[in-house]
Amino acid sequence: MTSKPVELEIRSWSSPDVDFKAWRPDDRSDVFFLLEMEIGVAGEAGMDVFQVVVSTPEGLRARSSKPVVRERATLILADYSWDLLRRTCVEIVARCAAASWEESVLRLQRYFMWEYEDYSVS
Repeated sequence: MTSKPVELEIRSWSSPDVDFKAWRPDDRSDVFFLLEMEIGVAGEAGMDVFQVVVSTPEGLRARSSKPVVRERATLILADYSWDLLRRTCVEIVARCAAASWEESVLRLQRYFMWEYEDYSVS
């Protein structure tokens, strides 16, 4: 018998690069910024910060001299739309729900950087 997955929710959205309340890109095809989300289990206290780089192909091209992009935690949108970005992140988070928070975090790390990634207590 499998247990019911926990329900995950995104509790906040922020960025050190843009102010979502006021920002509108000059060119929706040239976007590149870091998105931070606080994600937790619905109905429970506590949450952790997850990050993802949001870019369009032109935004990536304009800001990288590398011929290959191999970083994980990068979402590439053909054309920037806040609604599309938000829906995509909500869908990813819902798909990552597992039987426990710990298992869910392992799944979330496939798509996002986690604030405690590679953290160890000596």
